[in-house]
Amino acid sequence: MTEQYLYFLGAAAIVGIAGYLFGSGRLTFGPLAAGILLCLILIPVAFNSFVWMYGTSARETLVPNVLGLSSSEAFSAVKDAGLAPEISGISFSKKAAGTVLSQRPPAGKKVKAGRTVEIVLSAMEKGTAVPNVVGLSRQAAEDLLSEKGFIIEETFVVSEGSAEDTVIDQSPGAGVALSGGSSVAITVSAKGEQND
Repeated sequence: MTEQYLYFLGAAAIVGIAGYLFGSGRLTFGPLAAGILLCLILIPVAFNSFVWMYGTSARETLVPNVLGLSSSEAFSAVKDAGLAPEISGISFSKKAAGTVLSQRPPAGKKVKAGRTVEIVLSAMEKGTAVPNVVGLSRQAAEDLLSEKGFIIEETFVVSEGSAEDTVIDQSPGAGVALSGGSSVAITVSAKGEQND
């Protein structure tokens, strides 16, 4: 608004000086020249006045909280508030892909209608495929799964048809992609009484 204010002061000064010169008889113009001069002064003043009034009268609205929402839900909420959603980045996260991780401006801030709200969405971390450990010894399976960064959950069952201490089942199955620190359950054969 400072630019408009300075422009008004400048225009007023020009009008004042012109009026003084005309009034004192030091400056004379024909009607056409005087009309052109007046238009050159008044039209920019009127235009800037319109822009200033429109800018100051723009509706204000509160920025909605879209953290944790899906991208489609966030876009709808931002648009409903009279604002413009924009994806400003993608960040790897353990949250579901497309989840809003951050926003700018923050929720609850009062802004002019039509302002852009920038959001950062989640992208799933690239998972690690679960190896096939069925048929391996318990120790070999534990070593392989630990090397991949998985947490091992073991269950022992009596299995007369399998060698003792051998993995006879696993969940999830081989090839499933999981993030680091996920659990993989293995079932290990045992002889004699069932142990848990």
